[in-house]
Amino acid sequence: MNSKLTISLGFRDEFSTGWNEAHDHASNYTFTDGVINSQPRIGGSLFTTNNAKFLPQPRIGVAWSPFGNKTVIRVGFGVYNDLQDALGYRADQNAPFNPTYSISNFKITPTSLPIDPTVVPAGAKLVPGGVQPDMKTPTLISWSLRVDRELSPNTVLTIGYVGSHGYHELIGSTPTNRCR
Repeated sequence: MNSKLTISLGFRDEFSTGWNEAHDHASNYTFTDGVINSQPRIGGSLFTTNNAKFLPQPRIGVAWSPFGNKTVIRVGFGVYNDLQDALGYRADQNAPFNPTYSISNFKITPTSLPIDPTVVPAGAKLVPGGVQPDMKTPTLISWSLRVDRELSPNTVLTIGYVGSHGYHELIGSTPTNRCR
């Protein structure tokens, strides 16, 4: 009975220059003392800080056959980042370029259509959108453990566990009752 151990190591790094707009039309709401500001920050970047300049993603895999070739224990671990290259769905509804309004008790009738997009209806409230101005890149840590046992030349029994934990999840800026 020969024991065999194989270790595989990997390292991946990603980075981003931020979420930028070519004509300085990136708008995102910021906060003062935890209260959303009534005017968005406008500039070349959606973010006040680029927290995606260095995103290390180590990986490790281990395969061990402690009892010869019929049983293999496998362990894996990795860190994965989700670069937010497609934030347009959260950033494309911000004033002053693409504002979104909430209108209470608005009833669509034949005389109310079409709506003139250049005129803000009376009583309409601006709905701020966007993301955290200092957002960190969403990250996932994943791990696995698996035991494979050959029962016959054509049959293998596998028992395993896969787990994960995510952090720095995307939190959108949402309207509150308090606005500066």
